[in-house]
Amino acid sequence: MTLNTKVQNSITGKVTDDSGMPLAGVNIVEKGTTNGTTSDFDGNYTINVENDTKLVFSYIGFASQEVSTAGKSVINVQLSEGVALDEFIVVGSRTAPRSNTDTPLPVDVVGVKELTSTGQATFDKALQYRIPSFNTVQTPVNDATSLLDPYEIRNMGPSRTLILINGKRKNLSALLYTQTSPGRGETGADISAIPTDAIKRVEILRDGASAQYGSDAIAGVMNIILKDSPNEGSATLRTAITSEGDGEMFGVAINNGSTIGEDKGFVNYTLDLSKVNQANRPGTVNAAGEAADFGADIADVQEFLSRRPDAGNINGSPETAAAKFSVNLGYDLSENTTLYGNAAYVYKAVNSFANYRTPYWRTVDDF
Repeated sequence: MTLNTKVQNSITGKVTDDSGMPLAGVNIVEKGTTNGTTSDFDGNYTINVENDTKLVFSYIGFASQEVSTAGKSVINVQLSEGVALDEFIVVGSRTAPRSNTDTPLPVDVVGVKELTSTGQATFDKALQYRIPSFNTVQTPVNDATSLLDPYEIRNMGPSRTLILINGKRKNLSALLYTQTSPGRGETGADISAIPTDAIKRVEILRDGASAQYGSDAIAGVMNIILKDSPNEGSATLRTAITSEGDGEMFGVAINNGSTIGEDKGFVNYTLDLSKVNQANRPGTVNAAGEAADFGADIADVQEFLSRRPDAGNINGSPETAAAKFSVNLGYDLSENTTLYGNAAYVYKAVNSFANYRTPYWRTVDDF
């Protein structure tokens, strides 16, 4: 019988450049294996290798070296720089930069093309796909909340974000979120009422916003700039359907502009019409859990669920119809005086269902 043993040897050392300065992050690999390490901030390293092998030292911009470990426990290496690179690849974000970093604080800027490319029916849903810290939640079983979905920046409620239109504060809605939904106990501006095609760009300031705008900008400031071109127009057609074959969406938007007087002013207007059908995902109700929640007899619950496994619930995106009209205008009265304004008319109808009242639903006497 032949017994083969491999002798392990611990190698330590330091990696420096031509001037004797330590190099951090140098790759040290045992040749022909995946055994390796990197040098620390001071250029030092430690690696366990076979007694008779070679170490390969490599670093971007420096010539690689191979050093034998036979009979050695300390190997110090000096790498020579000035090696030309055939190709240099930077791995980073898949999207083009959208933040202005030359301002006192970073400001995210999103253009209308980025918003319309999402294919979403409303502005708030489109923005969710373009701003990582922005989130809006659809709550179809929360009564009036279905009219105005709550939105969040940095996981803070709607009232913590200041909404501006052309730099001026937008009015808040009259809806107070009282249901068990994000933003409960708060109210916010209805940004879904703004036609996406009426927007020129969106500027979002997060860091230091409350220091400049007050306590209602703790989460940040969203400045929505409306289109002001008198000579450009657009038409957008949106249509979609869910993978389950429901929730059909159809929308059409027209934007156009015109000059006022002898090119002293402009008016830009947008008409947006949309219709979204209901998408229902009630699932199957568990009889034991249902009986425990309502204090009902398990036999009664099982009998009802045998006929209606979903307990009659309608849970999903509600049926929505919306008509929006927006206008933005400006007129130069003199070299130093400009008359400006914007207005919108929005009609929205939502058909949202509450929980189905089953035969074993609690009565007043149960409380």
